[in-house]
Amino acid sequence: MSIRTPETFWRTLTDRRVTIRPIADERWNHPAMYHPNPETISKTNVLQAGMIAGIDQFDSGFFAISAREANQLDPQQRMALEVVYEATEHGGIRLDRLSRGTTGVFFGLSMSEYCAMAFARPEVVDRYSNTGGAAAIAANRISHAFDLHGPSMAIDTACSSTVVALHQACTALQSGECDFAIAGGVNALVSVGPFIGFSKAGMMSPTGRCHVFSEKADGYVRSEGAGAMILRRLDQALADGDEIHGVIRATAVNNDGHTQGIALPSSAAQARLITTALERAELDPEQIAYVEAHGTGTQAGDGVECAAIAAAIGQKRDAPCLVGSVKGNVGHLEAAAGMPGLIKTIEALKRGVVPPTVVTPPFSSRLDFEELNLRVVTEETPLPTGVAYMGVNSFGFGGTNAHAVLQTPPDVVRRPARQTAGQATRQATRQATRQADTPEAPPPLVVTARSAAALQELAGQYRDTLESATPAQYAAVAGATLHRRSWHPHRLFLAARTPQEAVARLAQVSTGGKLVKASAGRGDGAVHLEVAADTELAPAFVFNGNGALWHGMGRDLFKRSRTARRVIEEVDAAWRRLEPRPLIDYFADDEADAGPVSSVQELGRADVGQPLLFAIQIAILRELEDRGIRVGAAVGH
Repeated sequence: MSIRTPETFWRTLTDRRVTIRPIADERWNHPAMYHPNPETISKTNVLQAGMIAGIDQFDSGFFAISAREANQLDPQQRMALEVVYEATEHGGIRLDRLSRGTTGVFFGLSMSEYCAMAFARPEVVDRYSNTGGAAAIAANRISHAFDLHGPSMAIDTACSSTVVALHQACTALQSGECDFAIAGGVNALVSVGPFIGFSKAGMMSPTGRCHVFSEKADGYVRSEGAGAMILRRLDQALADGDEIHGVIRATAVNNDGHTQGIALPSSAAQARLITTALERAELDPEQIAYVEAHGTGTQAGDGVECAAIAAAIGQKRDAPCLVGSVKGNVGHLEAAAGMPGLIKTIEALKRGVVPPTVVTPPFSSRLDFEELNLRVVTEETPLPTGVAYMGVNSFGFGGTNAHAVLQTPPDVVRRPARQTAGQATRQATRQATRQADTPEAPPPLVVTARSAAALQELAGQYRDTLESATPAQYAAVAGATLHRRSWHPHRLFLAARTPQEAVARLAQVSTGGKLVKASAGRGDGAVHLEVAADTELAPAFVFNGNGALWHGMGRDLFKRSRTARRVIEEVDAAWRRLEPRPLIDYFADDEADAGPVSSVQELGRADVGQPLLFAIQIAILRELEDRGIRVGAAVGH
């Protein structure tokens, strides 16, 4: 099965679902490769894995990749492109915002099974094979596809790759090397070879489960998947009003050094690492509410890791430290293994509850949790009120360990003095929700896609989403499409006063019906535009002078638009520092309350008409920005 959103992932955790399935024959003839004895030549002793449905499906045209090149692309590169784009949409970060700054890409991945398969058949190798299979290109292709100019690198430390990539991304942000950073991980299972190798190494679970912390622990289950997150410095995210899903307090990386075997973990090294991470986070062990363990479900690995968590945290406090692992649900994503753990921890901090860990009873007799002062979370467990802190532990089979400390995201995002060009997220959604409660119309809904066919299909998806929407929900969705989504060449602008009107228009579009252009004063139509891909110049506005003054101008705008009203109030406050005569009175509904600015003659005075013109013109510009129009420049009288 496939999990595409954090919400679906969270339900998987809270429902204790396990996503491991029998290995599909569409990958290879697995029954022919199976034998219960792992020592059998060319055989594996496992029958199950965590596999994504439709891993061969890829919309290459969306990323401007030819079908011929896409055929040579490692599925890891394809999935990385997809999850990065989806992360920008989920986080409300438009692509043009990332490309204008310095955005780094740090992606964890390991071996390319697809590349090995391709080069084993020389007759299919072509000009795209090298770039299609190289690990470095997985990160570089993201930078290329989305026009990103910061450092771009693939990180391979085996199973700790993703958390190490996160560490590298945070380091680049802290040093000022990046304005934004994309951290992620990906793993694809397209060859039976690694199954055979890991089976012979005794690492794989013949029972097809990651029996985390269990007496039945017998190895791990291979899984595939990808995930990505958009990072930036907290102060900048707060200043721009970005939606903040989580806060990374500190990260740390080290290596085991020499052990009895390169694949054998070191408890002492992991304990030192966790202690280092806590010191960087300026936290004491008792402040850690929960640790998401690597938790592979091996007797050796679980024992070493629990001893490390106990030495660094559990045995340095009174109350037991909560621990758990997501691998009981989704298996072990190898190089991408850190991503499910990170997302789980972020969601737990947001929701204030730790989901249960899937544990096969009984607990391992090798793990004395009372002595370790650890408690495995087997039921949903609420977090204490206030800011909570959690750790995410990860280690690779080559000895590279990584640890991240996360904290509860801010409850309130400070709004900047004025909206920046790239700003979108809570701010835009809240603005849209407020609009739904006022007489003014909700913002236009923008449906945007790479092709007319994709636009038509997407319109149908929006129709289904909005069929039961309330006015406030519709306004929030429309506001999000204006501010949070990257725009593509095909764009549908739909003006509707109610969700029902929007659904009717979207139904027309999704079935190929003709569009009705919006009429002035009604705001109940739709326009489909196709624009050149490089049409990104912002419009300039030229306003009139005193010659167009008229009595009553701006009053309707002041009454209907909260944005315009706020701007006019700001101008009035500044004006009163120079002139005691209030401008705001002019916008009163009652003519008797309009004060001295109650006649055309008064408007003709320079000290009255010109500041009023300025206030109204700036209010119009801000209202346009709230409606998704980026103002490049403006000139007035």
